[in-house]
Amino acid sequence: MLEPIKIKENFASEIKKNGVALINHQVLSDETIEKVKNILDENNAYSPIDKLVLPSSLTQKLVSLLKFNFSKFKTSNYLKKISEDLNLPEIAELYFDNKTILRQIDCYKSKKSNSFVIPWHCDKAHSGQKLVKKSELTHPGKFNLKFFFFLTDVNAKNGSLAYLPKSHHVVWALKICMLKNELDYKPFWALKDCRNLLMEKNIYKKVKNYVDEETIEDFLEKSSFLEESDDTQKFDLSIPKGGLLIFNELGFHRGSQPLVNNRYALRFFYNI
Repeated sequence: MLEPIKIKENFASEIKKNGVALINHQVLSDETIEKVKNILDENNAYSPIDKLVLPSSLTQKLVSLLKFNFSKFKTSNYLKKISEDLNLPEIAELYFDNKTILRQIDCYKSKKSNSFVIPWHCDKAHSGQKLVKKSELTHPGKFNLKFFFFLTDVNAKNGSLAYLPKSHHVVWALKICMLKNELDYKPFWALKDCRNLLMEKNIYKKVKNYVDEETIEDFLEKSSFLEESDDTQKFDLSIPKGGLLIFNELGFHRGSQPLVNNRYALRFFYNI
């Protein structure tokens, strides 16, 4: 039995303000960590293509049973119980101030490498497509709160996740402008693309109608490292194995190079 994560009084407001919150101590037991790592090794679940996605809804579980995929069904139940034991549904509901649904459970490992797990990006940016029909544009309110457990120690030089604080506010405003046809869609999956958009006077002015100027300027200042380099370690979060990062997936983030060892991760996605 895992000990439930204690919710700080300002926990939800911290994530709403900055887009991210860190629980910088081990909340998963050593036994749980090793069991999930073994599951990943057995399934050769490498990121991003071969990650292990588990059924999270009743319908998905029934499909697994109909396909005689008893292993996935059993693993899904095991991981879902972990999320419940750790109090993740209550944390998500506190954040959204509404009843939430566990949309996805997945886990994967990234091989030891001198390449980034993934560069600076935004999950809800239509994968950076050049052309998107209006019908394909998603409302900025449709996003996941991600619970990201690391099963190995991570730091700036070994697979850590970096998050650009408050960037979720800018992305929310930009998506609203595009959804309302106040701005034409342009790719903004990459942080550099989004920064370039916000530096255009017309776009800046439109976005400012939905988010305060201070937040936009903060975003431009924090992303200014791109003028000299593709990356910075300024926003990397060092987390011990079994630690947890919770973040709004609208915000910009990236995974650094796992230079020391393979990087193992377990994720739960909640939304309303």
